[in-house]
Amino acid sequence: MLRNNDLPLGDLFLLDSAEMSKENFSNAMDIQDNPDMNTLDEEGQTWLHRAVQEHNHKTVRFLLDKIDGIDVFKRDENGMTALEYAIQSGDSKSYALLKNVIQFNSRPEAYLYAISWLNQLKVRYPDLLQINQCSEAIKIAFENHERDTQKVADYLADLIPFLSSPDRAALNKIINATLKCNSLKQTAIRKFENPIGRRAESELFSLLLLKPTKAMMEVVGQVSNQILKAIEDLEKTNQQRYIYLLLRMLKQSSHVIACGAFENLPALETIKKILSENRPGQLVEIMHIHYKFSRDIYRDIPIHCAPVREPVGKLSEIIKETWPGDPKDFFTFAISGEFNRVHRAYIADSKMYLGPLYRAENSRGRSGMLKLIFSNRLSLMLASQSEYEKDLPVLSSVWVPDCKGQDADFSSAYVKDLIENDAVYVAGFSGMASTLLGQMEILVNFEDVTLKKQYLTVIAAYIVGAGFHSLHEVIGPAEFTLNLVPGYKISIPNKNKLAEPPNYNLFFDQQSQIDPEFNERREEAWARLIAFFDNVYRPRNEHLIAPLSHQTANPHLSLWRSGDNKPTRQKEMGSRNPVREINGIHLKTTNSI
Repeated sequence: MLRNNDLPLGDLFLLDSAEMSKENFSNAMDIQDNPDMNTLDEEGQTWLHRAVQEHNHKTVRFLLDKIDGIDVFKRDENGMTALEYAIQSGDSKSYALLKNVIQFNSRPEAYLYAISWLNQLKVRYPDLLQINQCSEAIKIAFENHERDTQKVADYLADLIPFLSSPDRAALNKIINATLKCNSLKQTAIRKFENPIGRRAESELFSLLLLKPTKAMMEVVGQVSNQILKAIEDLEKTNQQRYIYLLLRMLKQSSHVIACGAFENLPALETIKKILSENRPGQLVEIMHIHYKFSRDIYRDIPIHCAPVREPVGKLSEIIKETWPGDPKDFFTFAISGEFNRVHRAYIADSKMYLGPLYRAENSRGRSGMLKLIFSNRLSLMLASQSEYEKDLPVLSSVWVPDCKGQDADFSSAYVKDLIENDAVYVAGFSGMASTLLGQMEILVNFEDVTLKKQYLTVIAAYIVGAGFHSLHEVIGPAEFTLNLVPGYKISIPNKNKLAEPPNYNLFFDQQSQIDPEFNERREEAWARLIAFFDNVYRPRNEHLIAPLSHQTANPHLSLWRSGDNKPTRQKEMGSRNPVREINGIHLKTTNSI
């Protein structure tokens, strides 16, 4: 490939190529694939850096217009971007070409940027209902991990006839930048990091966990009542070893899954009180009790308290696989025997945890052992993303969230199925979900499938909110095994075929119809996500700062303060705190939120 410095000074290969197509350009360079125009040459610069430094405006325009993936914010070996060279040298033409370039690093980033821009547009067009319609359509695309950016571009394009000329120009730039996301080349680690996707799930499920709906608490109360009955049976039959095991496992130091755990060994009466009172403010503690009872107790004890009634939903089919008699007898005879663990554990173990969805690969996409990184924050962010979670809620208990302690195997189909679809991978399909759902079916035997779907939302709030798994890793198995999210896209991981993108909006819509209060939480979570994007994410990602700013800078002013001899290399984002002053305008990123 022809290097930048193989050419005469300033005479880039593109000098007379403004009308050249990308295909012809590639052929002229004697390469078959798209050239990586962002690679630094032997002098530590890209094509764009050299074009700007030599005031080659024709080449600058060509690179911006016709080369997909050109990185305007790429820094050279001196830590400078092409825009900063234009400012430093007073090159107003290059500055004009570069200053309003919109560039996205991912589809979630593009979609959230568009929604944020539409929120600004509402101020100038308060009566234009089409803005809200467009915004809602893009939210659904975001929730469904839409890979086809043309759909989102079409939503935006529908607004063009209603806008003034300056806003049309701005919207066209957003549309063009969004379309270019289809040709983005990201590393596996960048796809895995996915800070916007992680923050989105963190917002909704931490909110649901700390501010549950009335309907959520009602179904939680029904499960708690059945656990209380089971505990009473243990007391009556003097099964103290199970009671002690439960109390011991509820202590914070007993297990890494300790969100909502007690600092000291709790008294049984304390547990009974929490379960019976069913206070929304104690949902974290309640769900921790539910989980530990499902993991350590219900499969191993005779169950005499389950409601005896016809099973509904997929449960009626599953019972026939393991019990040949009357389905109602399953809840009197099959699960009541001391040695009938196989029936009590059938859903959680045989159908889910040991089934094909969980066992397509041995590790479910995990790489190495879980690292003991403790946290008390409700968050799905990585350990390296603390700057993006500082305003998320904290609890009194401390636990080890998988999102911070579990590495991913990027060759695994479990991982690829999610990160290649802009979705969040944490630790593979959830074993926590399998035991909680198994307990729900066996111990509670809800009379209505709607109640099962409602409890699934509570399970997701606890598991996702605490950072143990992503939403897909919870509701995927619930649909695959129990048909609790009809129409949700879930398939057994296959290295030879990428899964379809997770369509979260279907789950959200299902839950909104069951529980209208849920949609209020969804809207509140969206408002929080947009505020995070505007106030935290954009200031920390310089490629998103300038385009939405309505301020203009003077390109003839030097970027550097007096006394500076040369620019210094910037540190990696997250550890730097640069302050740039251009014509009195400060652009600052900080480590505090």
